[in-house]
Amino acid sequence: MSYVISRADEARSVAMNLASIVEQHRDNNTTADDEQSYGIVVKCYTNVGSISAWGKISIDAREIISIDARTLRHVALVTVETGGDYPQTGIAAIDYDDVEKLCAAIEKIKSIDPKSTKFGFIEAEISQDDLKVVVFNDNRGKMHCSIGADGHSVHMELARLSEVIHLLKKAKSTIEACRSAAA
Repeated sequence: MSYVISRADEARSVAMNLASIVEQHRDNNTTADDEQSYGIVVKCYTNVGSISAWGKISIDAREIISIDARTLRHVALVTVETGGDYPQTGIAAIDYDDVEKLCAAIEKIKSIDPKSTKFGFIEAEISQDDLKVVVFNDNRGKMHCSIGADGHSVHMELARLSEVIHLLKKAKSTIEACRSAAA
């Protein structure tokens, strides 16, 4: 964990140095009406894990620093890669403040019971920051789930949702560790 923290501190230091250089350049070369935007974004991240199913799901803890806007954003980045000969990728960035709410919602839909309806099939869905989690039953009554982003999805057995929750919480704790080390 100390490696992650030192790399995050290093990246934050680089970002602050870049911000300082941009600010000096603005002071020396522009007037108040003529501010220039450089579009510099620094991304610091740690992969907290992945899940292989009928495709692959990877989750990163990310810190995104916009030099021009002077903003800092923390997200759990979920990458969904479909299986097959021509895999496609979808990405969803879950805001740090929304991770716990998403995990709680996933816990709730995990317990959906297909016998609770007289219909043959049941489906429950959550959408959060471009991520879509769907729980459903097949024609044999077995429960499955789908994790999707950008129109691409990975299907897996319902029990594997616990792994997704674990990785989301791990991303959040990684962000917390980096935040507290920077303070």
